[in-house]
Amino acid sequence: MSRALTGPLSFGLLKALASPEGVGGFDYLATDGQALPFTVATTPPGVYDSNTDQTWFFWDAWNGELPLRVNVRVYDHATATWSEIWTAGLSPLTNEDHGVPAAFRDAGGYWHVFFGSHNSPLQHWVTAAPDDPSLFVRQTAVDSDSAGLYTYAHPNLVGSAVYLFLRDTTDAADYSLVLKKGTISAGVVTWDAKVEVGKFGDGDSRWYQGTNVVRGTDIHMLATKALLNDTKRQNVYYLIYDTLTGSVKNFDGSATVASGSFPIDLSTLNTSFRVVDQITGGTDGNVPALCFDAADHPHIAYMDGTSGGGWSLKHTMHDGSSWTSPATVGAFASNNILHRYDGFTVAPGQDGGVEAWWVTASAFAFTRGGDISRRKRSSGGV
Repeated sequence: MSRALTGPLSFGLLKALASPEGVGGFDYLATDGQALPFTVATTPPGVYDSNTDQTWFFWDAWNGELPLRVNVRVYDHATATWSEIWTAGLSPLTNEDHGVPAAFRDAGGYWHVFFGSHNSPLQHWVTAAPDDPSLFVRQTAVDSDSAGLYTYAHPNLVGSAVYLFLRDTTDAADYSLVLKKGTISAGVVTWDAKVEVGKFGDGDSRWYQGTNVVRGTDIHMLATKALLNDTKRQNVYYLIYDTLTGSVKNFDGSATVASGSFPIDLSTLNTSFRVVDQITGGTDGNVPALCFDAADHPHIAYMDGTSGGGWSLKHTMHDGSSWTSPATVGAFASNNILHRYDGFTVAPGQDGGVEAWWVTASAFAFTRGGDISRRKRSSGGV
């Protein structure tokens, strides 16, 4: 079984993970990470596979020359060692940090990585052999039915099929969420036609997909709504895609939208799928993150604040009966539009609880990340 790392990880975190000594004495996992090696809007860049007891990490790399490339390094948990760095694909983008990787391992052991698109052709490369990172082979473009207008891949394996969620900019005034389902044979994917799952429909929107987490045959998904000019990203929406029926339901099961009624529009999303309302309070944030604790409770981390007033990292969870009141986990340093580059995530902790990780921007002029903070929440809620 493979398990996606729940939420985007900053490159600094990977540096820390590269050494058993942790943050206090780490070595670099790599020194070629470009401006955003991976982002909050494209996941997962890292996948743990229990069949091999390995974790594969992918990142967007730049060594000073074009083309940009996606690299991979494999951590063997049994021996506590890292592999050498391998090239997983070459990117067509230049001077561009949106086309970062998202990956999955199929049932036959082939590793797939999607990258290199920002309203442009989506790259898909696959290992030439199962569980072997030494050679990846470029596949036919995924987006032949969208004129190269996909961005932000979210691949999820359920059974032997891959469910690839993407943002589609075919409608230049209303970016939507689409699904491409693929059947796999010896690492080769045959794609179904795209299905438009969600579209705000107000003529002034961008869909940003947060973390996807597979639970049985369901795919739990978070999303947020941005203005078309991307000056604000607001609300957290919680959708559950049922792979058996092709429908989408809300968390408590009180609303289900059949595929024949897609795309789900703004009115339905606000009424039945919104779990955090930032419109009423006049705040905004960024792309949210999701994970589950050992008791199977979902936890959501999201950004909340205002320009000039600063942004905080907030946390809410469903305790089995309702969503808890948002708690402030920490603060981000950015006090302007650059807050969108302050990455964060929430992930399962070793004691059955969860951990929140977020970037506290440094004093340098570089606007892509900075120092990393972490807070733990135990299984007992402390």
